[in-house]
Amino acid sequence: MPTRKSRSKTPVHATSKANVQKGSKIAVGTTVSGPSHPSASRTELADHVREQQALAEAIPFNAAKAAEYGAAPGATLAEGPHQAMPSRTTGAGTLSEKNESLKTGAPPLEPQSLDGALESKRVNSTEQMLTTNQGVPVANNQDSLKAGLRGPTLLEDFILREKITHFDHERIAERIVHARGSAAHGYFEAYEALTDLTRAAPFAEAGKRTPVFVRFSTVAGERGSPDTARDVRGFAVKFYTDEGNWDLVGNNIPVFFIQDAMKFPDLIHAAKPEPHHQMPQAATAHDTFWDFVSLMPESTHMLMWIMSDRAIPRSYRMMQGFGVHTFRLVNAENMSTFCKFHWKPLLGTHSLVWDEAVKISGADPDFHRRDLWEAIESGNYPEWELGLQIFSETQAEKFSFDVLDPTKLIPEELVPLKPVGRMVLNRNPDNFFAETEQVAFCTAHVVPGIDFSNDPLLHGRIHSYVDTQITRLGGPNFHEIPINAPLVPVHNNQRDGLHRQAIARGRISYEPNSLGGGCPFQAGPAGFVSYPKAIEPNNTPMDKVRGRPEKFAEHYAQAKLFFDSQTEHEKAHIIGAFRFELSKVTVPAIRVRMVSSLRNVSTELASAVAKDLGIELPEAMPRAVNSAPKPEISVSPALSLKARPGDGSIATRKIAILLADGVEAEAISELIDELTAAGAVTRLLGTRLGTVTSESGEPFVTDATLENSPAVLFDAMVLPSGSEAVDALSRDGHTCEFVKDQYRHCKTILALGDSAKILSRAGIPLTPPSGAADPGLLIECQEASQENAQSFIAAVGLHRHAARDRDPPLV
Repeated sequence: MPTRKSRSKTPVHATSKANVQKGSKIAVGTTVSGPSHPSASRTELADHVREQQALAEAIPFNAAKAAEYGAAPGATLAEGPHQAMPSRTTGAGTLSEKNESLKTGAPPLEPQSLDGALESKRVNSTEQMLTTNQGVPVANNQDSLKAGLRGPTLLEDFILREKITHFDHERIAERIVHARGSAAHGYFEAYEALTDLTRAAPFAEAGKRTPVFVRFSTVAGERGSPDTARDVRGFAVKFYTDEGNWDLVGNNIPVFFIQDAMKFPDLIHAAKPEPHHQMPQAATAHDTFWDFVSLMPESTHMLMWIMSDRAIPRSYRMMQGFGVHTFRLVNAENMSTFCKFHWKPLLGTHSLVWDEAVKISGADPDFHRRDLWEAIESGNYPEWELGLQIFSETQAEKFSFDVLDPTKLIPEELVPLKPVGRMVLNRNPDNFFAETEQVAFCTAHVVPGIDFSNDPLLHGRIHSYVDTQITRLGGPNFHEIPINAPLVPVHNNQRDGLHRQAIARGRISYEPNSLGGGCPFQAGPAGFVSYPKAIEPNNTPMDKVRGRPEKFAEHYAQAKLFFDSQTEHEKAHIIGAFRFELSKVTVPAIRVRMVSSLRNVSTELASAVAKDLGIELPEAMPRAVNSAPKPEISVSPALSLKARPGDGSIATRKIAILLADGVEAEAISELIDELTAAGAVTRLLGTRLGTVTSESGEPFVTDATLENSPAVLFDAMVLPSGSEAVDALSRDGHTCEFVKDQYRHCKTILALGDSAKILSRAGIPLTPPSGAADPGLLIECQEASQENAQSFIAAVGLHRHAARDRDPPLV
């Protein structure tokens, strides 16, 4: 890269000239903090920031405020201060509203009509007067109606009463589970027609796009809990197909804790805060959870996953999704095959480390929500590939496990994944409550071509999801809420109920009928037909029974498979997670019981956990079955997070560049251009917001501070050169803390010029204990800026550097 001989004195932001020259759409603006002055870069996000700034500057104070006091009887306030919008998108909740689909529709200023689409429901209040819910213009929105200025408020003030009454009822019951969530619109695109396997509409032809709405969530925490708690993550996809809505309601883990829906209330009661004091929030590290699962050995396989790094993902965009259960695919000839659904993220599977997750919970409880929102706003649309495991009932009968058991998975070595399509999320919701909070997912929502297996947990969910929506959303008409409405017209004889919106024409509300011409009439072969699986095989009558199949009784083989398939540092994280969780248990006998169960998984695991808890290694817990079929495989590399690293790109990765007065400008400016061109989000951090002056007098405008944006919010960091800046940063305790966390969490650090002094001050070892070079610790001279950037980009693309991973940490 050529060296710049001179540079403009215009302040440099973390959105350098590459935004204009190389078309990067990312590095402008975040929802945490912004620069002291809007960036000069020309991108849609930068323009939006400037427009918002211009609107705020145009109203420096409330000019109507003085008129609120001492008003004469009958006097009304003048019109409130208001400004014309600089552009159509200035008042938009999301810049991604330009991405339309059949479900979201276009973002017009005037409502349009399209069955099931959302655009006719959007309210655009730009340059509009305030009204009541009845459309009555409101003259004064500042004061209630009183009998004299110091008199009582009058009951006749219908404007006050409407406003307060609506406010008092704005909240609805939160979900019992999956209360904390984030969502986005997008589409699913089929790679090829799958008509030989299924008549399901999304797979009807190659290239067909079906609108989707996807919600990610934690399970145990309440609506206000932090995003980074150790927990299962929900991964629910609503397909708005041309034959109705299909909800694939899954998780980021392919198995579950229990085998039968009968135990679901017990599981959730045990995992939720303990009822006597309502603690802990969004955590399973307490007595009741471990008491329950230690007595339910079928939970052991799921415990391996939940104690692994899978339970603390780096981003919703970097985690897998699974349908969990075995489903049926049914084609037009009514031929059936079994199927499991897998979502694979394009960015690879990446996680946080526990210390990092804990600190993020305090620094930014909305970490995952913010990450998803900002990626979509910046045009970096997350993408997943849908893969199917397709197998026959004959194959299933030969497995050493039962495919109807939701605590078991099918290793990819036995049934490889068939890629069938991709999902892209390209639009944020216009309104969180109306869409993300009110969306209702139900496993009962399937379309022709998708059917259920006899999984007993799935059958319970088919009832439970519908039942909970009736309570949460106020009655049986939750399907009429816009986000839940299908794209296709709805015609049936269901009537009335709370919050009914559809106005049924005519006198007919029954079938069969003749007064309505027999309409609406049943669809026959065009409609959904359950697969005619014989309930009494070989004409053998079946007794009513409460119990489970024999293969369900083997609880440890796949837990052992998962643990043995992890890398060494992943195993260490699992051991550390068990240690942390069980150390929070206050009843020692529960700890001993759990470790005795772990002995059936791995002596290595049980011994390490027992040692860390300061207890003797107990005898192995008796198994529910003494003999079981031999597992087909002993190791499955696909079960490790490391099996899906992604393409090594650093797009959307957040890079912290620390600054202080006296920084050497040239290397930093060149580095910003290189990182931005590679798709990274660069953020300039100082001790305070404002301008930092380089040693050559060039101004840099900081985007955030070391106080409000600690190290855990970034994927990598850069320390600048410049003796004055290095000295200032070395004296700042925030800098040392920042560097230590980046090092401890195995992230990439680039130290330019003499900034290696900062590493020394923070006690950072320049080589890991092995003595080999640390690929994530780059100490470079300031002149070789392009080489610095490329080495740095390659190192950041590795995500973490496990050679530093130690328990306890090195620093």
